[in-house]
Amino acid sequence: MFATARRLEAMQDLESLPGVVLIQLDVTKEPSIRAAFSEVEARLNQENQNATSPQGAVQKGLDILVNNAGIITILPFADTATSVSQQIIETNLIAPMTMTKVFLPLLMRSTDACIVCVGSIAGLLPTGASGYNASKAGLRMWCDTVRMGM
Repeated sequence: MFATARRLEAMQDLESLPGVVLIQLDVTKEPSIRAAFSEVEARLNQENQNATSPQGAVQKGLDILVNNAGIITILPFADTATSVSQQIIETNLIAPMTMTKVFLPLLMRSTDACIVCVGSIAGLLPTGASGYNASKAGLRMWCDTVRMGM
């Protein structure tokens, strides 16, 4: 199992769990996403090499990708800087799209892959957080579209 966070110290309590690999990852930075992918791929490849399976067996892939990073600001639209809205949309919508795209080769190696995206009721019902609402509505629509067939 792989656990990721922007700061490794935020996951210190997971270090003692057997089989958990901690990886630094900032989902808003593509180089960080690609570095995490490389580490996950290398560890999965190592597991595949160590496994005693028949010749030509399907290589183990990534079974589950959980896109759960998110940020919010609760300010009236008129008081929210455009840069803040961009950061919210980058984190809540673009990052899951990028994570899924980059990790797709490992997901496709799995016989039962699952992509989980953490949404919000705010994607359906308006609240005071316009940028957040827009990002979660967009995430829902993107997930529905991907579910129909990548």
